[in-house]
Amino acid sequence: MRRRAVGMTWAVLLAAGAPTAVSSQNLGELLQRKYDILQQQADTERMRAEAEAERARAETEAMSASSRRSPNQGSYQVYQVPAYQPEISLEPSGVGPIYVRASDSAAIDAMNFYRIKQAAKQGDKSAQYNLGIIFMKGQDIPKNDIEAAKLLQPLAQEGSPQSEFAMGNLLYPGAFDIYPPQMAADSSDLPKNIVEARKWFGLAAQQGLVEAQFNLAVSYDDEAIPDRNYAEAARLYGQLASKGFDLAQINLSKMYLLGTGVQKNYLKAYIWASMAANQRGVAAERAVQNRDLAQRKLLPAQRQQAQAFIGRCLQTTYTDCPS
Repeated sequence: MRRRAVGMTWAVLLAAGAPTAVSSQNLGELLQRKYDILQQQADTERMRAEAEAERARAETEAMSASSRRSPNQGSYQVYQVPAYQPEISLEPSGVGPIYVRASDSAAIDAMNFYRIKQAAKQGDKSAQYNLGIIFMKGQDIPKNDIEAAKLLQPLAQEGSPQSEFAMGNLLYPGAFDIYPPQMAADSSDLPKNIVEARKWFGLAAQQGLVEAQFNLAVSYDDEAIPDRNYAEAARLYGQLASKGFDLAQINLSKMYLLGTGVQKNYLKAYIWASMAANQRGVAAERAVQNRDLAQRKLLPAQRQQAQAFIGRCLQTTYTDCPS
C-alpha cells in the first residue's frame, strides 16, 4: 500500500511538470499550483460559454424585433405595441330601482331582536320601523312582507318618508338593482301593485327623499312593468340629474342614446354619462359604458363642446346644464 501511494504521488508531480526531487514543503506548493491552473481553465470555459449564450440571445431578440416591424419602418425604428383597447358593449346601460339600504335597519342578534320587538309593542315608532325592515329584508329571521307591511304601513300613513319608501319597495312588482335585499325565501305572498307602489314612492318623493324620486322614475321606465311612460321617466330623471344624482344621470344618458322618451341626442348622452362617471358611484361602470358609446357618435368639435358644457354645469353647481 505504501509503494502504491508513493507511485500515485509521483504521477501527480510529473503531470504538473515538477522536478523529481522535492521536499515535503514543495509538494504542497506544487499541488496548489496545479489546482489553480485547473480552476483558471474552468473559469475561462465558463466565461466563454456565457458570452456565447449572450450573443445568441441578442441575435434572437434582434430577429424578433425585425419581424414585428411594419414594412414601412426603417431599421432604426422601434416597434411599439398597440395599447390595449377593451371591447365596449353595444348596448346602452341603465340602473334599476333602489332597495332599502342595509344601514336603514339595526344590526341585530337574538337579544337586540327581542328588545326591538318589545319596544315596538310598546309603541316606539323607531323600533316599529326597524322591526318592519328586519321582516322585509329577512335579516336573520324568515322574510315576511306581510308582517313588514303591518308595521310600516301605519308609519307611512302618518307621513314618515322612509316608511313610505319602504312600502313602495314592498309593493313594487319589478326586480331591484341597487342595494338588493338578502334573497331569503318569501312565502308571505304580499300582492304586488304598481299603482300603490307609485303612490308611496310619490309621497316620499314629495318630501324630498331622492331614492323615492328615482324609484318613481324607474317605475315608468322599467321594462318589467307593462304600464310604462318613457316621457314621464325622462322628465323625472332630468329633475334628479340636474341636482347631481348620478343614477338618474346614467338613466337619462341611456334614454338620449336610445331616443326613448326624448329625442335621440348623442351630445346630451355624452354629457350626462360623463358627469355620472366622474362621480365614481355604485354604478360608475355603466356610466362609462354609456359615455363611450355616445363618444363614438361625436365629432372632435362636438366632444370639445360637451366638455365646455360639463365644466359650466359643474362650476354653476348644476344651475346651467343642458335641459
